Amino acid sequence: MIKIFHTADIHLDSPFGRMTHSERVAARRHQREIFEKMMRYVKENAFDLLLISGDLFDTTNPSPETEECVIKAFSALECPVVISPGNHDPYLRTPIYFKQKLPENVYVFSSEEIQVFELEELGLWVSGYAFTASNTYEKDPLEGFQRPALDGVGILCAHAELDSPLSRSAPLLRKDIAECGFAYAALGHIHNFDRIIYEGDSVIAYSGCPEGRAFDEQELGGAMSVIIEDGRVKSAERIIFAERRYLCRTLDISGISDDTSLLERVREYIRTEGFDENTALRLTLTGEVDMSFTPDKSFLRGGISKELMLVEIEDETFPRIDVAELERDPTLRGAVYKKLRAELESSDPKVRKIAAQALKVALYAIDRRDIR
Repeated sequence: MIKIFHTADIHLDSPFGRMTHSERVAARRHQREIFEKMMRYVKENAFDLLLISGDLFDTTNPSPETEECVIKAFSALECPVVISPGNHDPYLRTPIYFKQKLPENVYVFSSEEIQVFELEELGLWVSGYAFTASNTYEKDPLEGFQRPALDGVGILCAHAELDSPLSRSAPLLRKDIAECGFAYAALGHIHNFDRIIYEGDSVIAYSGCPEGRAFDEQELGGAMSVIIEDGRVKSAERIIFAERRYLCRTLDISGISDDTSLLERVREYIRTEGFDENTALRLTLTGEVDMSFTPDKSFLRGGISKELMLVEIEDETFPRIDVAELERDPTLRGAVYKKLRAELESSDPKVRKIAAQALKVALYAIDRRDIR
């Protein structure tokens, strides 16, 4: 039995550009802590191999603190470590990879051509490649690949985009992975874990990032634990390591007509969903609300900000229109409604929504009311 730990897209030393200096320092420290947490798990659970499928670093010049953290963590492991440099940390531009700083148990792919590391003591070999000087890799990495004349199980460790032939990030096809005879393909580059893919005798997975950094990296991040037995993948499961999560959610607030009631509704939603100080929430308000009510996003943010790590509010509600009243209205209000009536009755919901918002703005302007 061979136990493999697969991670990718750790992005140590991310810029965190929207944060203050002290917040950036804390966020990068937290990234290192999550990395160290994974490395302790590898050691304590006696994994036989660690695979890092690209973007260990977010930058080609990681800080001295981060380099020290990585070297110390790898040195403490009793298993080999295989790294496939990605588009954020290409081999020839990331000195830690080629200046002999890493311990002897670390193997780093250094060419855009497929390379093979034979790990004879484990009865397997690992194929892979590197992004080298550029953050793009337009050719098919497996084109012309010949299975090496080696005994043991074949593993692919790669930073790539699966089933996207026009991708500029190492386009791979799942059928090619299977035809090349890889028992397991450990992939990186896609940050949100989706599913484990079974293609022929091959098992393919993106580990996803260990922990999200923004709203495009949602849910709880983690890594893959894979067991090889009798030349095949016996099991592949995802292990959660994230302590913080970014979530995008929608909430229908139809029927609510004032900000105090809205705040109570949102607080109830947060409690019901179990969101806490380790949750960053982008909440989109939807539904039909009274024409006279516009949700006060600043008031709402202020009311729930202490309950969450971060909160963003988006208002996609649309006004409830009293059609009969506006049809009878002989003033400018009725004229505006009639001008927009075709769009308000469109079969396209997007057109109807835009028209309803336009009508609301126009009616507020006519009544000389502010719209938030």
